Amino acid sequence: MTDAAQRRPLSRSALVLAIVGIGTSLVPFLTVFAVIPLTAALVFAIVALAKRADGRGTSIAALIVALVGYAMTVVMFLVSVGIFVWLVTPEPATPGALAASPGVGA
Repeated sequence: MTDAAQRRPLSRSALVLAIVGIGTSLVPFLTVFAVIPLTAALVFAIVALAKRADGRGTSIAALIVALVGYAMTVVMFLVSVGIFVWLVTPEPATPGALAASPGVGA
């Protein structure tokens, strides 16, 4: 491994965690677990930027990907809740459906 690659483990880790967080946020009903790697990516990227370590561009990319991941997590969480409500809510009975059935009430 080169010296440059060894000097920026925080920024690389942040980018990998941000990508894993986006992948997790795309799975319905598991989107809430995407917050874990996204938060770690955000912290790693901020620490790498604060240390003024090599890989500044990678740290900025990780910050952007993590923030996009948070937005995707919120959207997919709302979609998951909508799907759950749609699956659990019973269909409303149409008025007069029982009266129109043959043999009922005759």
